[in-house]
Amino acid sequence: MMEASRRRLSLRRPFRLAAGWLAPAAALFALAVATVGPALAQQASFGTIDEDCTAFAIGRDGRVAFATQHVFNSHKFMIQRDDFWIGEPGRGKKKILNGEKLVRGEGGFSYTVRALRWSPNGSKLAAELLTSTEAEHHGDVTVNTTSFLLDANGMEVHIADGDSMIPDSTNAAWLDDESTVVYLSDETRGRGQFSINAVRPAAGNPTRLFEDTLILGIVWPERGRQAMAVDVDDRGRPRLVQLDLDSRKENVLAALDGYAGGLKLSPSGQKVSYFKDQERLEVRALANPGKVLQSIRVLYGMYFWAGDEQHVLIKSGPERRSGIIQSFRLSDGNSDDMFHGLTFWSFAVSPDGRKIGLTPPGKHVVNFFSLEGLR
Repeated sequence: MMEASRRRLSLRRPFRLAAGWLAPAAALFALAVATVGPALAQQASFGTIDEDCTAFAIGRDGRVAFATQHVFNSHKFMIQRDDFWIGEPGRGKKKILNGEKLVRGEGGFSYTVRALRWSPNGSKLAAELLTSTEAEHHGDVTVNTTSFLLDANGMEVHIADGDSMIPDSTNAAWLDDESTVVYLSDETRGRGQFSINAVRPAAGNPTRLFEDTLILGIVWPERGRQAMAVDVDDRGRPRLVQLDLDSRKENVLAALDGYAGGLKLSPSGQKVSYFKDQERLEVRALANPGKVLQSIRVLYGMYFWAGDEQHVLIKSGPERRSGIIQSFRLSDGNSDDMFHGLTFWSFAVSPDGRKIGLTPPGKHVVNFFSLEGLR
């Protein structure tokens, strides 16, 4: 792997501290960041969630949805059902749903929140849960990935007269009508090929879209009905496609030399990126999708676009394992260890690419910084 060049976050203006969010423990973390090198010497976190967060998502309006670990005893079971919160730097935080109240079945039902996603106008949320149920008399444990629908006030959004949870589903998202949910179902039992499904909770009756299509990855549209996806052709080769969710028409954009995951759109929606393999990230412009615009050598991991669309921020390795976060410049592939050797359990970037939330190892508090000034 190419040696990283040393670049820094330039300081355009000091970060502003958000009163009421930065707790003493988080302040010590911010001090540690500020003292590791000149790049961050005058910068401070503009807000902190001083809770043990299992997942969080930054909305376009600045609000943060997050889940916190909640473990309790119920009869002979040790149960985990995470709580749901919404907060905003400078304006405090509010628990919107106590996970202890999400009872399902008669056995030991537990879950942890793996991911959260805001609806386009911020009125609803879709949560991805890793659930487990232990039978009371036999001790058998069933593990499942489930999508959970709720609104920003913590009220469950039920599908017709049924449940607010969609079992055996992943990557659920609200479309811009705020009444339709799209999600994926694993059709190949662990081989990583998914069907695309949609449901309007008010009406029920989930529908499979694109009956003959299985995909490897998808980016849901924030506005409109055009999704970007990777499927496979008749010979099993990956290709970049555009899917019209209303007409259910598929438009092939480009054949790909490989696809390992991580399909994402840039903040402007004009570029698409993905890992070609375990050591290379490729970028294509949707104006000319048949040509690779940029290709950088980097180990596979979780990543986000920066707002300038000239950088991507990557934590290589498993998603929920601590590692350093690097900023890669797409024009030449050079990188910068953004926080000088500090490791983070997880991180997320706002949809506009201008804010970053960082979760250190240990207690999973979240500290927020601005990303302005990448160079």
